[in-house]
Amino acid sequence: MSEKTEGDFFWAKKVDKEGEFKWLSLRQHSLDTMEIAGLLYEHWLSEGQKEIIFKGISIKNEDIIKNFVKFIALVHDIGKITPAFQIKKSGSAELDDILLEKLENEGFVGIKNLCLVSSNKSHHSIASQVILEMKGVKSDISAIVGSHHGRPPKSVIEIRDQIEAYKSNYFQFENKNNEIHKKWRSEQERFFIFALSKAGFKDVEELPKLEKTVQIILTGLIIVADWIASNENFFPLINVDQSESSIDQSIRYKTAWLKWFKTYMWTSEGVDNIELHYKKRYGFDPSNVQIKLAKAIDDANSPGIFILEAPMGVGKTEASLTAVEQLAEKTGRSGMFFGLPTQATSNSMFTRIKDWLEKLSEKESELKSIRLLHGKAALNDDFSS
Repeated sequence: MSEKTEGDFFWAKKVDKEGEFKWLSLRQHSLDTMEIAGLLYEHWLSEGQKEIIFKGISIKNEDIIKNFVKFIALVHDIGKITPAFQIKKSGSAELDDILLEKLENEGFVGIKNLCLVSSNKSHHSIASQVILEMKGVKSDISAIVGSHHGRPPKSVIEIRDQIEAYKSNYFQFENKNNEIHKKWRSEQERFFIFALSKAGFKDVEELPKLEKTVQIILTGLIIVADWIASNENFFPLINVDQSESSIDQSIRYKTAWLKWFKTYMWTSEGVDNIELHYKKRYGFDPSNVQIKLAKAIDDANSPGIFILEAPMGVGKTEASLTAVEQLAEKTGRSGMFFGLPTQATSNSMFTRIKDWLEKLSEKESELKSIRLLHGKAALNDDFSS
């Protein structure tokens, strides 16, 4: 048996491209995701989001927090170290056989002919959460991994029942004394220890405790990191007979990041002079209502929700966009959502928001991103152009 490193004979990605067999090992995909997660934390999260994380995590060290984010990214697919995932079909029986043969050669005897009746009951995201909790990871962390495909487990019971109800999905054989059962457990443990060590943690007890707000932000970050790392235009697969040792990881992830990354997150400079601001942004003097809203926000120490009620024609749109710039500066936020009740009103407002955003881009010499979010957005000429 050849000397192997953690996770490098389990597949994470595989595809038959017109007879050319491509793949990535779990280890390689996990490292790709880890690097992107670290860059997203540094360059994509707003200062306000980082502040929420800092307040809601038990560790108060920026470097360790970033390492923790990398740890989550490393283990997000640990559930792929299961027979239920490894026997999944690619559409090419020959490619599947090649990769299953790798596992047979590593001692997972019988995997090529394994048939699991309920393999679909243990999606790899749920399996990742289950495996982490078996390793002693608390649910505040494991739930992030379990949710990285957009559907969190329905209940604690769903997680608790996985091993008892679908043990063969995880270990091929239910009998814990079976050597192959032990081997699956061993490889899951080996990859877990590798992830801890790679992220700078000695054991599971060093992992932090998280509040729900932190869980939500980090779940979103891991979903985006996995999405980027799963894009073959950014992280190409390699030939199935090619060694991953030929991959220069530092060049690989930097190249991918530069392909994906378009702009830094917007940082508002706030509004120093309300009269001058309205003149420059909108070409007119602010109304009394607009001045009062701006002052209320300026006077707020811990701004929350502001509600402006006024008749048509008073300038509520300009007041709200000015409020966005003020609040973004006060809270360290980097974006906004402008919600309207219908497609017609959304289409009409989109042009005005786009004009406002272009003025911001002119001032800061950097493009800003915008999206129109409704079912017929592609039919809007301003959006599609």
